[in-house]
Amino acid sequence: MTQYWHWVADGKVIEHQVLKSLRPIKWSVFKKPYNFHLKPADIKEVTFAQGSTCVIVTHWKGREGKDIEPRGEMMALFERDLTKRRFLSFLGYENGVNIVEMEK
Repeated sequence: MTQYWHWVADGKVIEHQVLKSLRPIKWSVFKKPYNFHLKPADIKEVTFAQGSTCVIVTHWKGREGKDIEPRGEMMALFERDLTKRRFLSFLGYENGVNIVEMEK
């Protein structure tokens, strides 16, 4: 399944979208109770390792949206390292999220 996060500036949220159909191309979001949107203000830190395309997003304890329970940790796997680096740069430099590098 093709998925991506899309920045919605006016809502200050990174919206999770999934490819619903190819002809015509149509994107959709999961319905409740599934919610993979990210709010930078709710993220405690993002952990990554060099050589891995996986990141772990850790939320502040007790932070939840109106439609979800406390989140804890989420893992994301990027297809390309460049995409992962852009994601980390966007969260860290542009949104002030703590980025933590760990060993493999």
